[in-house]
Amino acid sequence: MLVGQSSQVSKLVMNAWADNTKTSYNTYLKQWGEFCVDKGIPDPYKGTFAQGAEFLAFLHLTKGMPFGTCAVARSALSAILPKEDGCSFGENEVVSKLMRGVFKSAPSLPKQVVIWDPVIMLGYLNSLPNNEELLLERLTKKLCTLLALLSGARCQTIASLNLDFFHLDPSKSQLTFYIAKVLKTTRPGKHQAPLEFLAFPRNRKWCPIDCFTNYFDRTRLIRENANVGNGQLVISYHAPFGPVTSSTVCRYVKLFLGEAGIDITAFTAHSTRSSSTSKAKAVGLNLKDIIKAAGWRSEHCFRKHYDLPLKANFGLSLLNN
Repeated sequence: MLVGQSSQVSKLVMNAWADNTKTSYNTYLKQWGEFCVDKGIPDPYKGTFAQGAEFLAFLHLTKGMPFGTCAVARSALSAILPKEDGCSFGENEVVSKLMRGVFKSAPSLPKQVVIWDPVIMLGYLNSLPNNEELLLERLTKKLCTLLALLSGARCQTIASLNLDFFHLDPSKSQLTFYIAKVLKTTRPGKHQAPLEFLAFPRNRKWCPIDCFTNYFDRTRLIRENANVGNGQLVISYHAPFGPVTSSTVCRYVKLFLGEAGIDITAFTAHSTRSSSTSKAKAVGLNLKDIIKAAGWRSEHCFRKHYDLPLKANFGLSLLNN
């Protein structure tokens, strides 16, 4: 329970956190509770900033936790400890300096400094048979990857696409999905814009609408016979057939990246988001359009986390040109 708040208020405040945030915070709040017992702190929700700083030092120096882990613990304590002198735990000067010390001791460096070029994936798609000749397993993986790459959306968004909320133009030139679920980026008054895909008749193997219509036709009887009633677009490609989770969509995309020759020990399914948006910027697409498509609130998130140079070899580039 939050300090000074009823159980009902505390419950609603906790609901403001995303599920993944709750899971992450609960891990360190549990350890904070154990730390309080060991140190004789009577109420974990009324601990002082000095005691919280000692906890962060304990995590780093005694348990060997790196900067990134300690940063999550700091955020968890900021959410429950009462403010001191009008500032939260994470804003405290001593805590900020402590975290800089943790960073210098065990820095958390970016996992990626470059990103794979979507040209690699398009080349792989060219090597595959036409969509109607693909096994359902590969067609499913291709659809998930193609939709993620061409929209800049998260796998969570692709998993939320629903056949009850889409529109395919009669000429089959434009496919629009309306997002009917709360997503990570959903805020009061702000929701993910519809995902729009345009036909690419110059190359059927790259065309998202051709891939979608083939997948839709191939899974129609499966949906009817297996009674898949929630309308979710992506379903499992083996029995028992049914809707898949966002983590399963991530797995499909990651496996397809591996089939394309992309190093999946270095790049996750989420890398499609960085790859497509970085390429869009490189070819001159308006930054506002990129931000809107990906669902970011500002360009800061894109520049900080997703705007990466496309992976290339300097010497080979010279030879090719």
